[in-house]
Amino acid sequence: MAGVGDARDAGPPKPPKWRKKVRRFYVRRIRPHLSSPLAQQRARLAFYGWSYLRLLGPSALTVGERLRLVGGCLRTDWSLDHAHRPPEIVAVLRAVATRRANAGEAVVEAGCWQGGATVKLSRACAALGYDLWVYDSFAGVEAHVPEEGEYDFTGEYQATPEVLRANLDRFGTPMPVTIVAGWFSNTLGAGRVPDRVRAVLVDCDLGKGTEEELESFRPRLSADARVFTQDFHIPEVRRAIADLGLPLTHVAYQLAEVGPGSWGPVDPH
Repeated sequence: MAGVGDARDAGPPKPPKWRKKVRRFYVRRIRPHLSSPLAQQRARLAFYGWSYLRLLGPSALTVGERLRLVGGCLRTDWSLDHAHRPPEIVAVLRAVATRRANAGEAVVEAGCWQGGATVKLSRACAALGYDLWVYDSFAGVEAHVPEEGEYDFTGEYQATPEVLRANLDRFGTPMPVTIVAGWFSNTLGAGRVPDRVRAVLVDCDLGKGTEEELESFRPRLSADARVFTQDFHIPEVRRAIADLGLPLTHVAYQLAEVGPGSWGPVDPH
């Protein structure tokens, strides 16, 4: 596990040489012939899609639920443009699926864009009895001044609640989902949070937003909660997490797990 000091500076490890060669071949030989981001995402399934087979392993889901989850993930990746790789969302889904929900427990997604991860999480949550709370400004990434040499995400990943609901209807399970629209400082600051949180996926591309989310959810985490950031590649996010005194463990590509492994005693309620 990366220590707090490491979290400030060390991003994702360098990929192995074979992976670099595969990417170089894709970028030079395949991507120029693909007309859209969705076409590129479909092509990458040949490399990443096998990750979904890991969802078929032992979990609290029935065999039928596992098969339907894998099929739903593949269908989503074929039809809906999103910003994660299959190995990343597989790690989050497997963490959620280690047990069924206790009364009142929720999974949280902070930053959803069009709902690519939301629809996959909604399927697992519905099967296991979790509520799914989804937070997004629906105005794109908040305006900010990026650090020198870093990409400016301001305004990107903008969608609407209507787009998210339509994608949930088409690809996911709307029943367990609560959508909270607005800037995190307004929604989380006003206490619009579930009582008990089993898992968190943070994908907001900002250190400020990451800190707001973790500070809001930390007191409500179950003892065995799992917390993930999709922004491990962004230095300001790693520093924000380190400033909260939380360690980071790289999981896959741009995904890392946040926290000490145990968040305290189990809430009897």
